[in-house]
Amino acid sequence: VILEFLADLYPDSGLLPKDPVLCAKVRFFVNATTKHIEEPCHAFVQGRESYDNALKGTEFIQGLLEEGRDFAVEDHNTIADACISPHLARLKIVPETDLGRAHVRSFSREESKGPKYAKFMKYVQRILERPSLKQTHD
Repeated sequence: VILEFLADLYPDSGLLPKDPVLCAKVRFFVNATTKHIEEPCHAFVQGRESYDNALKGTEFIQGLLEEGRDFAVEDHNTIADACISPHLARLKIVPETDLGRAHVRSFSREESKGPKYAKFMKYVQRILERPSLKQTHD
């Protein structure tokens, strides 16, 4: 809601596309992030769900990413990317700091090194390299 509020305050920012189809894609991606990344990853870190559920969420989000596009929906950062960014940062931080109740394996290990998650991992890397995110999480 806050991201959409900011997009409304700054309509020329490109945070939310003016095209209704692209706008719907952004909203769908935001919803998918909550359902397929945020919830299963949070439950995994708390020890309530298996790692496999987090990987299934990764596969779902990867399926939404278009080949050759740097961002989730448009050719620039939108609220779709802003919404998933903190979750991707946590996926990186949790295994590095041994946070959580579950034995945490990193997405940067065996599962992500093969071609199965290549598109998702390229997206993650691009998002984590954004200066604003690096300043927040470094």
